[in-house]
Amino acid sequence: MNCDRAGDLLGAYLRDELMPSTRAEVQEHLNHCASCRADLDLDRLVFELPRVEPSAALHDRIFSSPEFQEIARAVSLYNQPGVAHSNGRSSGNGDAPVGDSISANGNFPHLTILRTSSPLARERTNGHQRPVVTAQRKSQRIDWQRMAIRMAVAAAVLVLVLGSALAAKNALQKQPTAATIPTYDPAGPVPGPLAAGNRAVYFHDGRLWSAPENGPQIRSPLTDTSVTVAPGWAVAPAVGPNGTHHLAYIDLKTGTLHIIQTDDRNDQAVGSVAPKGTNLAAFWQSAEGQAVLAGLVWAPDARQLAFIADRDGAGATVWVVNADGSAARSISGPASADVLPSLPAWAPDGSNLAYVLTGKGGASIWDVAFDGSPAQMLESQASPEGAANDVVGGLFWTSDTLNPMITWSAKQAGGNLIDGLWSYRLSETPHLARLTPNGALFSAVDYSQQAGDVGSWLVGQVGIGLRSVHADGSAVNGLAPGHVAAVQWSPDGSSALYIVAEAGSMTGALWTWTPLLGQRQIATNVALAPAPAWSPDGQYVLYVANGHSWVAGAAGNSQPLSGAGAATALSWSPDGLRVALASARGVTISNPDGGKPDQVDNVGSVDAVIWTAVP
Repeated sequence: MNCDRAGDLLGAYLRDELMPSTRAEVQEHLNHCASCRADLDLDRLVFELPRVEPSAALHDRIFSSPEFQEIARAVSLYNQPGVAHSNGRSSGNGDAPVGDSISANGNFPHLTILRTSSPLARERTNGHQRPVVTAQRKSQRIDWQRMAIRMAVAAAVLVLVLGSALAAKNALQKQPTAATIPTYDPAGPVPGPLAAGNRAVYFHDGRLWSAPENGPQIRSPLTDTSVTVAPGWAVAPAVGPNGTHHLAYIDLKTGTLHIIQTDDRNDQAVGSVAPKGTNLAAFWQSAEGQAVLAGLVWAPDARQLAFIADRDGAGATVWVVNADGSAARSISGPASADVLPSLPAWAPDGSNLAYVLTGKGGASIWDVAFDGSPAQMLESQASPEGAANDVVGGLFWTSDTLNPMITWSAKQAGGNLIDGLWSYRLSETPHLARLTPNGALFSAVDYSQQAGDVGSWLVGQVGIGLRSVHADGSAVNGLAPGHVAAVQWSPDGSSALYIVAEAGSMTGALWTWTPLLGQRQIATNVALAPAPAWSPDGQYVLYVANGHSWVAGAAGNSQPLSGAGAATALSWSPDGLRVALASARGVTISNPDGGKPDQVDNVGSVDAVIWTAVP
């Protein structure tokens, strides 16, 4: 490896982004090259400086200052024609991109990382791209003069930046704060119809609250003080055919299911989901009670709601109700005290509902078609060719309505690792398809109907790395290596984010994978919870790292959200123009860059913010 090659990789070397084989080559070169070691030391010094974006005024001050003018004069004299300098860099074609094909391991021979001298590459290396030099290398002597000039530039900029920051801090300390902390009355009345627009909904003090996307208005309660909202409340995925948007919740006090419009009108009590006369506090702690609380699932067209209920104590069954609260009916057949339903999943056109029944004999997969036919068992085990006591981790449909297909993940009972992915074709034979090899284990999985041709799984395979598995069994693609702790498809299913972390760790390195750029490291020390959040257009990611909330492009370029702190919940508005953050300071809605913040609540115990649309 020559100096040009090593120099191009020093930025990635500092950020620990290189594959082990390439990192070893760079380290071997550094062991024998004093010039490149000096460059590395200087790069490390600059790399560790605070990353700040100077204002236009500060920019003008820096480049018009006497200090900078003196530096510029020295550099000009240094670069005069005919003056010989030892540049400490070997020859190379500075305009040609540098391709680095890296085989991560035997399982991913196709992985390629491109390093170029383009602005994009310089941006990815945090501005530490080396200038190209075409003169022949004359010696290994360190160019202390150029190094001193570069350090002087960095020092001058740092002095001005820190001086300006100190002046700004002193000025702010002399000025009274204009910010006001919002107050609220937890027992305040429901105000009535809310104004149209996107609104953020969250829970605290036993009630659901709604805050506008824009404007100085504070939040308003959606639910009355007579109810206590349970966890698991669900917002419809779309505005219904009658032009209304709904959410559903369960009242812990009475065990009653409610459906309410997001404009704060028509709170309908659908009926009981718990046995009459039961001790509700104990019921909610039971396995059946937990299944009831987790069982609210809206149909894709928002016309109907699926839920789980045990109204008479005979056992829980799967129910369906219209969005207006009418026509509630059980659809899963006779109840049994020994069988527990879970994971209701709607077909994309709303024509079928799949669900899981778990009993002493294991977990079985069921489907009911809304054509009057009875429920049908599709598979008697979560892992048809595996352990009989495996349970279902997630149950979904593909997007193909002509040849409907159900897909699910199976995992070991009481464990966290997924041990198989499966699909079942309703109208084709063979019906059952195993999507993953026997013995494969997965530390993280996600599913998207938009990915692949009809839907695809995104998985972190233990010992392998990030992979995509098409639900129809047509393809399995290796995307990136590493011990993957969390995965998430982008909204359109074209890109992915994932966190590489050691087992048991609460933080890790956040990466994105896109078809154009491949894998890109976004940040380190990123929290696994709350999970990072994609913007609706899949171009940006919100995440928490090092005690702060950040926003980054899918290709990198992170910036902190000013004053946000470490969020406990992250959420994008449907139009992607605003973000909602819950933290110890309260709930704040702002622009994605942190601009125009509106603190809408000062409560510090919010763990979920979901956006709704008031038509």
